[in-house]
Amino acid sequence: MWLEALEKICCAQLSEFTVQALECSVVNLNSAVLSLSTPSRSRPAQFMFPLRFAECLSSMYSALRSVLISINTNSMFCRKNLPSLLQKKTSIRMEQFAESKFA
Repeated sequence: MWLEALEKICCAQLSEFTVQALECSVVNLNSAVLSLSTPSRSRPAQFMFPLRFAECLSSMYSALRSVLISINTNSMFCRKNLPSLLQKKTSIRMEQFAESKFA
């Protein structure tokens, strides 16, 4: 299990900064967290750090993915010259989502 988790953590390394790459990394890190959860219960001194490390990376990559999606969405709106009212409503909703998600 430990080697499988280590492999998943290594596979989570970002080769490019895209939404798909971040999603793939999050999936690999979540798999590593699942693999490490059992050994960390029986041997917390040995496996707690790798478990917390994988959880932290997974959370960070998830947050980066959300930010990248927001940036891509905003840039798409700016390119298409959508009416300002629609842009304003969408921006307000995204801000509310960010506040509730990251607060």
